[in-house]
Amino acid sequence: MSGEFSSGMVFAIPLIFIPVIYLLRRWRVGGWLAILLALSTAFLVTRYAPAEPANMFGRALITDALWTNTVALLFLALAGLFTLSLSVPQGWTFYPVGLTVVATVSMALAVPHLGIAALLVEIAVLLTIFVIQGGRLGSVRAAQRFLVMFTLAVPLFLLVARHLDAFHDNFDDPAFVAQIALLSAGGFALWLGIAPLHGWLSAIAREAQPGIAAFAFIVFPTAAIFLMLRLLASSPWLLSVAHTRDVLLWGGALSVLVGGIFASVQISFSPLMGYAVLFDLGTLVMAFGLQNRMGVAAILFGLAGRMVALVLLGNTTAILNHAARAESFAAMRGLGRKFPVATAGLMVGAATLAGAPLTAGFITRWLTVQSLAPLDARFPFLLLIGSLGVTIGYVRGLWALIAPPEKGSAVTILPAMWLNRAVIIILGGVSLWWGLFPEKMLTLAQTLARGVF
Repeated sequence: MSGEFSSGMVFAIPLIFIPVIYLLRRWRVGGWLAILLALSTAFLVTRYAPAEPANMFGRALITDALWTNTVALLFLALAGLFTLSLSVPQGWTFYPVGLTVVATVSMALAVPHLGIAALLVEIAVLLTIFVIQGGRLGSVRAAQRFLVMFTLAVPLFLLVARHLDAFHDNFDDPAFVAQIALLSAGGFALWLGIAPLHGWLSAIAREAQPGIAAFAFIVFPTAAIFLMLRLLASSPWLLSVAHTRDVLLWGGALSVLVGGIFASVQISFSPLMGYAVLFDLGTLVMAFGLQNRMGVAAILFGLAGRMVALVLLGNTTAILNHAARAESFAAMRGLGRKFPVATAGLMVGAATLAGAPLTAGFITRWLTVQSLAPLDARFPFLLLIGSLGVTIGYVRGLWALIAPPEKGSAVTILPAMWLNRAVIIILGGVSLWWGLFPEKMLTLAQTLARGVF
């Protein structure tokens, strides 16, 4: 079958069934079908790797091992978030829109042309704002910031693509290379939401449903990091621009500090997830600044670990918010005793993003710190401050969860909790397994890194 399966089928299979899922989106069968479709697509991508690349806009799609593993992880993460919607609704349109967005982003990651890829990501953004807004008639701040930031990046990427296509003979001109590097840096900074451009991250975390926020935090930073790696692989001369390393290292360090400090003072889990994500993205940007294969391996390992962490945080935060019928720590007193699995999953997800030992996140932090320490002794210290900030924020939340409940406090009963518990236990086990026995995942990350750097 591997000879018959092509990358075009990867995009076609979800799109064929999405209209059916849209019609069934208000019934549980629609949710089950969406989960099955996401899992099936992930299985097909990994089990039957595309033998012959499809063509799009006259260009052969790049469906190599890096693309295969990334797309499979995206669909698996989507399936994990769909299970949440069976017990805590995240919006009726999440099933069809989520599948369409991931399929569209998968196309963007396979397209070798940066301009076309940016336009495909923009299409995915336009679809995602519907699930971010979720039918609310109040504030539109989250959807608006998300749309504005990603739209501002598109002209920058189109200019980069135009220069790369039209001026092949100018790559020895330092001024020309610096111009491309500056445009690329601006576009990816807007997409990643690194400080001080993190407004869309914090707004989505505060206003969107936790599962939707986790979905946006998984899909779009992953797309940005993947396309950054592809751009550097095809244009390694961009790293020759003066001060590129310093900009990446200190820009990432700023996000690490801002994310950690603001995470430590939050009073609810939803915005706390946003600042934890900002800290995590800062560490990945610092890994880019290493400009070596070890840094790329740390990034690839980190992408897998952060997907596990964010699915855990999205599921558990939504469950606890819904059960308490509020979002503040004060309103969740005692919920940890009634939802022990969700509480444990929340802490494992938080520990993974913070880079705590025995979790998958620790491997990424350790690889990064090992390479950063010889460059500047301050970098490991800054990473430690950011990690402690995220840890303090979630420990404060845990303290409220395990505190004695207030008299007369009511808890909302949730249906289909057995499936959520299973997902939380499995993903928590995966994070701990990767943290304790990282050899296979690290070997895969290092193998994939050789094709990039």
